[in-house]
Amino acid sequence: MFFLLIAIACYATVAMLFKLGGVLKCNSAAITTFNYIAASVSALIMVALSGQPFFLWVEHPWQALVGNLSGNITYEGSFVLAVLFGCGTGIIYLISFMSYQKAIKECGASIASMFLRLGILLPMIVSIFAWNEIPGIVQWIGIILAIGSIIVVNIDTSGKAKFSFRISLILSFIFGGAGQFMNKIYQKYAVPEFKNHFTFCIFLVAMLLSLVVLYYNKDQGVHIKDALVGVGVGIPNMFSVFFILLALGQLPATIVYPTSSAGSIMAIMVCSYLFFGEKLQKKEKVGILLTVISMVLINL
Repeated sequence: MFFLLIAIACYATVAMLFKLGGVLKCNSAAITTFNYIAASVSALIMVALSGQPFFLWVEHPWQALVGNLSGNITYEGSFVLAVLFGCGTGIIYLISFMSYQKAIKECGASIASMFLRLGILLPMIVSIFAWNEIPGIVQWIGIILAIGSIIVVNIDTSGKAKFSFRISLILSFIFGGAGQFMNKIYQKYAVPEFKNHFTFCIFLVAMLLSLVVLYYNKDQGVHIKDALVGVGVGIPNMFSVFFILLALGQLPATIVYPTSSAGSIMAIMVCSYLFFGEKLQKKEKVGILLTVISMVLINL
């Protein structure tokens, strides 16, 4: 449970620093880039301290990868999975990260975090079909409430009786869930010794792609405040992945994901109110309440 609590603290720290970046009118692309530079360096240090070889030559990488995904988990196959799936996850993380950052600016840290954390529904649904992990009645109620919270938050209260979906929220939900699912894949089909390599590949690819995004946004300029906020985001961002993987090694995913989601939503909501005076509409309060209840039910 200790690793899970640290991961929740990391999630909340990232959200608050994003919010601070918005208040300071920082360059979003620069924050993203410096975040991934800091996360990549931190992950590289963790690889060096892990005692595992930085690179492992595998004579038949595809066969080793398929073997792991078929349940025949080997040291070599785990390395290949860490590298390939880490690179793929890096693309997902960057899209999720940029969507989350935009959602915080548009909707506030509490609602943005709620949608990001609701992404756990996606790996849960996939788990039903891929691994026959059928939820119980209580868990199904939680899933229904979670979907209901998305609908409630997106209801237009102007009296026009329509939905007003924000693309940034939807992308945060989809790619946040996809990122969690990739973590689940690694935890299920690879040895834990290469978790640092997996994390490093995630952030390295995300960093390289974010440099491209920054180049196309160079007209906004890069300032010292962008770098400081970005580096501040990067370190807890990296450790959130690290500690979630550790938590998954000790606790079932059905406990880790709902608890981290509900805990981070509550922590971010409290911090947003205390530090930024962020107030929520009635429908948003209802949505967050439904989300927390759903996460608890899914956890039972």
